[in-house]
Amino acid sequence: GWQLDRVVGGPEWMRTDRYDIHAKAGGPIPSKEQHDALLALLAERFNLSVHRETRDTPAMVLLAPKKPAGIKPAAAGETYSIPYYARNELTFTAVPMAAFTNYLSQMWQSPVIDQTGLEGAFDFTLNPSRAALEPGESWGDRIRDALIAVGFKIEERKVPTEVTVVDHCERPSEN
Repeated sequence: GWQLDRVVGGPEWMRTDRYDIHAKAGGPIPSKEQHDALLALLAERFNLSVHRETRDTPAMVLLAPKKPAGIKPAAAGETYSIPYYARNELTFTAVPMAAFTNYLSQMWQSPVIDQTGLEGAFDFTLNPSRAALEPGESWGDRIRDALIAVGFKIEERKVPTEVTVVDHCERPSEN
């Protein structure tokens, strides 16, 4: 649930170093508690301490003046699925808008705020065109055009955004 653009502070190596972390819980962790469990693991392994605060930041705001065409509530029992690295038709299954805006944030490398008013999980398909990209055009541009085509609206503005501020973080020692 963290958008990378909403994590601020901390040492520069946090943005470049990569680690594989293998951990096993003592039992199932309810989805509502997984965020806190991950934070506890990072606090233990990286001596990480964070806090949350609200800052006015430039962001893309995803709006839906009316329910976009082709968006339907996910059926009970459907498995959550977001396409990664697809270059043609993008089919989203059982996806909540919070997860979708996180996907867009990673693609556009900018915070994306959900102000659609759409609650629950949804199934939908975007077709950002199969034609080759024009010079200076990005895949993110095509996604934006496809979102607008089905009825979403996207605005760029400064909005109060909850960010995670890294107060302290250390490189882990060898195992």
